[in-house]
Amino acid sequence: METTFDVRIYAIDVYQGKTKTTYWVQWKVASIRFKKKFATSGLAKGFRDKLLTAAREGVAFDVESGLPVTMLQSQADKTTGHDQGKFQDRKAAQDGSRLDAQELQPEHTALSRQGQQ
Repeated sequence: METTFDVRIYAIDVYQGKTKTTYWVQWKVASIRFKKKFATSGLAKGFRDKLLTAAREGVAFDVESGLPVTMLQSQADKTTGHDQGKFQDRKAAQDGSRLDAQELQPEHTALSRQGQQ
């Protein structure tokens, strides 16, 4: 992974189409231009602020993805957490400790009928 500190972050571009408005965050890393589209200005501002904060703190940016190294690590952590959830689901299914929603449904129906009487 090649990294650099040569980063330039531009203002948010607003595109007003016929039916909706989109917000574009644009930045340049080592003379390669990147841009990302957002549905709301708040999301665009938040992402741009993260880029600015990383640049101000002296975090290196990945040349290939255009993202700060810290963002790449957090994405990897989220992916790992997602995989961990799948593992726990498989493990619970093997143990038989996980209850299926269909197994709970008859009891729930019986309880709701008792409340109506």
